[in-house]
Amino acid sequence: LPFLHAMLSAEVSTLADGRCVDACLLTGASDITDLVTVARADGELLAICEATDLVRAELEKRRVTEDVVFVESDLSVVDVSKGGDHALAADALALSRDAVVRRDGAWLLGGTSLREDGGARIAVADAASETSAWDAARIRAGRPRRGFEYGVETEIGGPLEAGLAFACAEGKCYLGA
Repeated sequence: LPFLHAMLSAEVSTLADGRCVDACLLTGASDITDLVTVARADGELLAICEATDLVRAELEKRRVTEDVVFVESDLSVVDVSKGGDHALAADALALSRDAVVRRDGAWLLGGTSLREDGGARIAVADAASETSAWDAARIRAGRPRRGFEYGVETEIGGPLEAGLAFACAEGKCYLGA
């Protein structure tokens, strides 16, 4: 936990069991590597991001102690809505945005989709449209996405310019700040 706290822009060291937080991982030059959702449940941590290889490489460069171990998992992310047919859909929908529960080998995060607390669906991806409903909803909500509003392939610099202030703890020192 101290390693991730030092590397990420959010207050990860105080992340309680059963909670998640969004944070930015920056390079030493203050470029955004990715927006990372860190979840903590049953004493374990889960980091969810789009650019897994880049995030892992950036963290590996800065790992100096042997007690930090990275384990890559090939997990599915299931976005549920009211009436979903996934066995854990009702449990996931009942969570608040920053809540995390592990049940039956699955991680349930309240904030993994663009929805309001209590499961009110904001959008569902529409494969037939050029810009999916999910992308349209994230744009309306002001949630930046890697490769579009931030990332090394864009001209955007730090998290504040990219609209990621919500993922940065006020007054916290972190890599690239």
